[in-house]
Amino acid sequence: MPNLRTTATVAVNMVRNSPVATVVALRRLRSDPAATAVKLIEALPEGLLKPFASRPDLALVQGASIEEATSQKKTSARIARRLIAIAIAQNNTDLATDLLRDLPASDSHKQQLTARLQWKQGELEKAIATLKGSAHRSDAGLLSTYEADLGALTPHNWRKSPAEELVRIPGRVLHLVTNSLPHAHAGYTTRTHQILRAQKDVGLDPHALTRWGFPVAQGVLGAQHLDIVDGISYHRLLPLKPVALRPSIEQEIDAAAQVVAQLRPAVLHPASNHRNGQVALALRERFGLPVVYEVRGFLEESWLSRRVDTDGTSGRETDRYRLERALETSVMASADLVTTLGTVMRDEIISRGIAPEKIVVAPNAVDARFLEAQTSAVELRYELGIADKEITIGVISTLYAHEGIPTLIDAVRILRDQGAPVRLLIVGDGPERESIARQIKAVGLEEISLLTGRVPFNDIHRYYSAIDVFCVPRIKARVSDLVTPLKPIEAMATARAVVASNVGGLAEVISYGENGVLVTPDDAVALADAIAPLLYDPELRSRLGNAARSWVLEHRTWDQVARLYRDAYEQLGVPLGRSS
Repeated sequence: MPNLRTTATVAVNMVRNSPVATVVALRRLRSDPAATAVKLIEALPEGLLKPFASRPDLALVQGASIEEATSQKKTSARIARRLIAIAIAQNNTDLATDLLRDLPASDSHKQQLTARLQWKQGELEKAIATLKGSAHRSDAGLLSTYEADLGALTPHNWRKSPAEELVRIPGRVLHLVTNSLPHAHAGYTTRTHQILRAQKDVGLDPHALTRWGFPVAQGVLGAQHLDIVDGISYHRLLPLKPVALRPSIEQEIDAAAQVVAQLRPAVLHPASNHRNGQVALALRERFGLPVVYEVRGFLEESWLSRRVDTDGTSGRETDRYRLERALETSVMASADLVTTLGTVMRDEIISRGIAPEKIVVAPNAVDARFLEAQTSAVELRYELGIADKEITIGVISTLYAHEGIPTLIDAVRILRDQGAPVRLLIVGDGPERESIARQIKAVGLEEISLLTGRVPFNDIHRYYSAIDVFCVPRIKARVSDLVTPLKPIEAMATARAVVASNVGGLAEVISYGENGVLVTPDDAVALADAIAPLLYDPELRSRLGNAARSWVLEHRTWDQVARLYRDAYEQLGVPLGRSS
């Protein structure tokens, strides 16, 4: 029976959070109703959708080709518009372009659909120009949304001139982050939590402030305004009063200023992306607090890796790429100190004109769960239905396109066709999960594949131990060359044999044949060939895994990172108080 007090608290929070929930819902319906519909359909049980299986739009959402989707039903103009909207929402821009070409010029919805496609492809000014030329009344709302979003990508000339005196609490650090535990589980939120825990252990007083609307915007309608996880305080920006349909950064800054006035931190520590950095820099203007900007990735490169090339360009000339990159660089230049995850990322930041002496490398690392003697995976493998003689090939990741999971699936199919006794274990969730499930079904690997979905933070280390060969099959893209993810570091700490794409961000931590194996990216045959020797040679797996663990324990612990941050704060003149 549920706790009545807890139920009542959730109900009260749902009422309090209704202004945020309403704004988020209306904004999503205005900016991309098809994407909202696609997510809803993907979340519904298959049984509920069977009566509508002949609908072309539903078939397209469920992974059918356009030929399959339209084979049983004549495509009217109304259905064609739905198919275009769904194709755009699914980032199938080739299909959307083809269908738009066939839509009559007289169709009153063609300009809006064209603008949505242009916006998806990063051509922001073109999309706005298209909507300005529309006489359709319903396009006005989308136009105002796009104009506001474009305006938000304009860099600001941040200055250091505090307007308010703030008595700081020595050692108190306020981290400004996009999302966090316990409502989001990914490398980003794990890194945040581990940094804060380690900072607390070395005598600092860390707090975190998440972005406006989180986690209500992610569907947690009964969210509290303060979550405490492992003794770490996560503060939320969830206004009680109605706000504009497109909350401005100024509103977010005002709300964050109230938290700063209450907590009185000694330093602000925003992490990617530039939105968090801009809020922190504005707070520096108000309160005179130093800003340490943590570059965890280059999100314009992540966007570029998902962009489908339909116009013969790489996307680097698009408005979105140029503006996002310029804004990130502006925040780096304005911050008092910049930290990042590795030397490749440091070199990229220097190439943008940031002084080398202003940059500190604070790499991904592991916590005490990975430092202790490794626990047996027998029980978990039994729960998952993995037989003793089966070799588990696995990946733990947020399922984005640049992670390259389709290449891994093809490699496992090759190994299975060769008679290898393998199982495929994919742990995590993300935008590509449905596509991955469809591919597994299409290549006939359903019986040997396990997609666990999201795993609780405190259980994730057990899943590493259940994997024999850990794969990081990232695609060849600049985001892969630049960024070193957290998960392979954790896999190495659990003495897994790691096979990873030979891209800069991974080659920085894996030495071929010494503590892992590197392989040509985007090549399923090469990946299968690299995995094959490990399947039949447990001594080789053990040698690589033990070497990987030794390297991580020497170079990559969160305690080391926390002390590095403490030293960096001290160099900025931040009052720190006691140390441990």
